[in-house]
Amino acid sequence: MNPTEAAEEKIEKFLAANKSPALKKYLKLSQQSLAASAAATKKDDALKIGPHTFFGGVETDLAELCIGAKQ
Repeated sequence: MNPTEAAEEKIEKFLAANKSPALKKYLKLSQQSLAASAAATKKDDALKIGPHTFFGGVETDLAELCIGAKQ
């Protein structure tokens, strides 16, 4: 029940049928954006990102809301 292949086929048909300058420009800008994002991402730093990045110190915040173990 994975819709990926069907969606990709529809995209290919859409791109083949639509040759508007705006669509071409959008696709070019999308490719440039992807390339720039990849070039700007430091792989070592990206591998360090995890739940602790976003939830570090949450214990203190929850304790202030009286959520968690009682001491």
